Amino acid sequence: MSGDLIDTLKRYVPGLVIRKLAADPSPIKEPSAERLAAAVLFVDITEFTALADRLAHQDLIESEHLAVLLNDCFGQLITIIHAHGGEVTKFAGDALLALWPVPPHFARLGEEAQQSLSEMASRAAQCALEIQAEMADFAAADGTPVAFQIGIAAGDVYSVHLGGVFDRWEFLLSGTPLVQMSLAKQFAPPGGTVLAPEVWELVQGRSVGKPLSDGFIELISISRELPVQALSLPDLDEPAVESLQVYLPAAVLKRLEAGHEPWLSELRRVSVMFIKLPRYGTSIKHPYMRTIPEAQAVMTALQEALYRYAGSINKFNVDDKGITLVAALGLPPLSHYDDAARAVRAALEMQVELEKLGRESAIGITTGWVYCGPIGNDERREYTMVGYTVNMAARLMQEAEKNLTARKVLSDTII
Repeated sequence: MSGDLIDTLKRYVPGLVIRKLAADPSPIKEPSAERLAAAVLFVDITEFTALADRLAHQDLIESEHLAVLLNDCFGQLITIIHAHGGEVTKFAGDALLALWPVPPHFARLGEEAQQSLSEMASRAAQCALEIQAEMADFAAADGTPVAFQIGIAAGDVYSVHLGGVFDRWEFLLSGTPLVQMSLAKQFAPPGGTVLAPEVWELVQGRSVGKPLSDGFIELISISRELPVQALSLPDLDEPAVESLQVYLPAAVLKRLEAGHEPWLSELRRVSVMFIKLPRYGTSIKHPYMRTIPEAQAVMTALQEALYRYAGSINKFNVDDKGITLVAALGLPPLSHYDDAARAVRAALEMQVELEKLGRESAIGITTGWVYCGPIGNDERREYTMVGYTVNMAARLMQEAEKNLTARKVLSDTII
């Protein structure tokens, strides 16, 4: 197994996973959660959905145009974030989540740990200001200006690993800072950066801000900058390959192993599913807090129903509104003439199993042509789906969420 394959696989997993495997390359065997202190940054492309809709009415292959925009945009964002020592941990459609973890040798409590968290929060704040300055003139191919909203939070987060069905594991971040980060972003104007109250306490000695409501602060400038330190991740050896593979979907893995990464991108007809579990996710913590077994049962139910119909999980994220899982049927190497019907059947089975676990859900499904392929750059990438079909599935999910008292799956397909 060549080092080139290891380097390729590393691009598709978060830095937290890479560090974990550098310490112990053994394959994951059971669900787990690890607590760490960190600053978290959420950067979102303002009005991206409106831009996608406008392109959809201009060109039948708007998916490719959106993919080019995201690749260019995310590539620059990743470069800036990594230059400031942050780790791009999650891709969420038109947004990125980055992490500045406190080094593990610091105790979680005490003055030294607080000083380290203050440093990480300050580095995230400096990074945010550089993003806004460097990307101020960024524009779409049609000349439309593109702006960014950024929210920053800090505190205890949980690195969670769930699943294991057919040896496929999902990684997510959980914890109160994920909620605060999302709320801070919502306060941010286009081109603005907002800090959660806890972050302002950590950085106010070296920052200038404007008070907003509920204790949130819009970051204006940094009065005392820290020296910039670029991200450095450990190397991995061949024993870690098997452990890396479990975090990549089959749509990506087989072609990466065959050396076909340059040919991953394509326009493809797929059925897209958005699954929302409202008011759930940020409480997933350590096993002794009795939430990991419950979260594992939820993930297993979702994986089993989806894999029964040859589907694939594409994204798994947590924000202030709950868990959102994005899945698809028809991604390579598995495609069927009845993928739309398979998606509906999988969704109905998911809801039955989730009800048994006491969990509400809202699901939206659409079928159509989307761009499928890697988004990012040579440092960090994620296989994703882009296009009007994807956006419509998200809207159907949001519509279904309005009435959770009834089991509801909204689809654009009649079966």
